[in-house]
Amino acid sequence: MLKKNNDIFAFDKNITKKELLFEIISDKKIYQISKPIKLKLIFKNNLSKDIIFNKRLGIDEYNTPHELREVIFDIIKPSGKRASLQVDILRDKIKEEEFIILKNKAKYIKDIILSDYYIDEFSEIGLYTISATYENTTKSHGTSVEAWIGKIKSNIIAVVIKK
Repeated sequence: MLKKNNDIFAFDKNITKKELLFEIISDKKIYQISKPIKLKLIFKNNLSKDIIFNKRLGIDEYNTPHELREVIFDIIKPSGKRASLQVDILRDKIKEEEFIILKNKAKYIKDIILSDYYIDEFSEIGLYTISATYENTTKSHGTSVEAWIGKIKSNIIAVVIKK
């Protein structure tokens, strides 16, 4: 069910006592066709201890091997078809400085322009649903503490594209 929250429409989140919470928020609920779609990726450490977190948050496609995945979006267009990533992502191996200590109850927020990655995929008029999955399989990078390993899904948001 859609719920209005600070003038942003999002589906109710299934909040549980997960180690890491992942939420996406759009800057608007309605966009003009060809205007940038801006999102915030919000991660919250819900553990009672600090964790090492991969802050690079590279955007990947479904066919990216699991060991290389970071963030994969699931975008359903008004036609019911799934949007495809429209840029080639070329990244170096992950570096130690791309990991941070995410303190207990702290948040890490990254702003992205989703439409820069999915060029021409927001050209249909109508309702889009957007969610994402974050996955990290890299264990450690020069610290005595291992990085958070796992896979988590975000909430689902809805945005409308109009002429």
